[in-house]
Amino acid sequence: TFEDSTGGLEPWVQPADDPTAVPKAATSEIQLYKIMILIEGGEHARALAAMDAAETNIADKDQLLVFRAECYLALGQTAEAEAAYAKLIAINPENLEYHKGMLAAKGVTLADKPADMEPAALDSLHTTYATLAETYPKCNAVQDLILRFSRNVADYKTQLQVVLPKPLRKGTPSLFNRIAGVTTDPAHWGALEELVVSEYLPRAAAGTSMTGGDEAEPPSTHLWVLFFVAQLYQATHRSELALETINAAIAHTPTVVDLYAFKAVIYGQCGDHVTAVEWIEFARSLDLADRYLNTTAGKYLLAADMVPEAMDVVRLFTKDSDAYNSMFDMQTLWYELARGEAHVRRGELGPALKMFTFAMDAIDQYVTDQYEFHKYALRCFSIPIYIDMLRTFRAIHSDK
Repeated sequence: TFEDSTGGLEPWVQPADDPTAVPKAATSEIQLYKIMILIEGGEHARALAAMDAAETNIADKDQLLVFRAECYLALGQTAEAEAAYAKLIAINPENLEYHKGMLAAKGVTLADKPADMEPAALDSLHTTYATLAETYPKCNAVQDLILRFSRNVADYKTQLQVVLPKPLRKGTPSLFNRIAGVTTDPAHWGALEELVVSEYLPRAAAGTSMTGGDEAEPPSTHLWVLFFVAQLYQATHRSELALETINAAIAHTPTVVDLYAFKAVIYGQCGDHVTAVEWIEFARSLDLADRYLNTTAGKYLLAADMVPEAMDVVRLFTKDSDAYNSMFDMQTLWYELARGEAHVRRGELGPALKMFTFAMDAIDQYVTDQYEFHKYALRCFSIPIYIDMLRTFRAIHSDK
């Protein structure tokens, strides 16, 4: 039981005689473990008392603050929880878990949609994150949450004008995926298209400032706006427009690998895997030393059921001359699973079973390998992290 667990730790967690001494690592970890047990047992008030008593004996102040914030939240002390999460955000503004805690203190989750929230809750959230945006102007997590919880279309568009120009000028290929991840309202998609397609694209094409300033835009801005627009069209199921736009981007600058890779994405999502392979192979040919492109080409070849060709591509980056066994020795799960699925589609059930067995053997090996760490972890007294490892392996076959 939780009571037995905490009681058994008491002889090990006595306060140090000198409260100014640097906490010993072992004592500190045991104290944190005791607090973790109390929290998981629902004894949040006792956990707070244990933190107060042991604070000078705990070296990891950040984890201690995380535990405090969780206890305040569980006890309904929302003001204290907000203050604790504000301190954690100050330590690492990009940590999404800290922002989830701040939202929870305000009675909000990431799954909530602004349209379903009370106006007062949205206003409170907006005020808090407007302040955080001033404090951490370069923090993507803060900017993204302002986008996610925009009070209306006008607020969303205003925040887009803050977020988009710099990465579009810089040329950040992942920008669209970032924006799409925080755009949940259908009306916001319309505002995004209106801003980028109707305002930014013609200005960038003309070389004038996207934001209406006096400075001229470099030609590369037009390229990355075209790339963003192509991704927007594809995400909204307008593949013909996406293809037309990515072709315009390629005509603008034919040497950018990302453009050909995304053209392969368009064909792949439309079900034309053979043409997708042609374009990803062309992208790979532009930079033969790129491991990511090599891996991506292998995935596309397997999606097109071109197993021998996929083997020829992935073996290019294996040190061993025996690429067949090397991929399995390295426990390359994506390859084993994708190749197994390709064999299934080709009606080759024997080889498919062999690939899936390789994948299962690799997972079993992960579990076996952990045993050598048990004594080491206990000897180092890194108990909370050790418990997390045990829980990970307990769920390793859950496909999550």
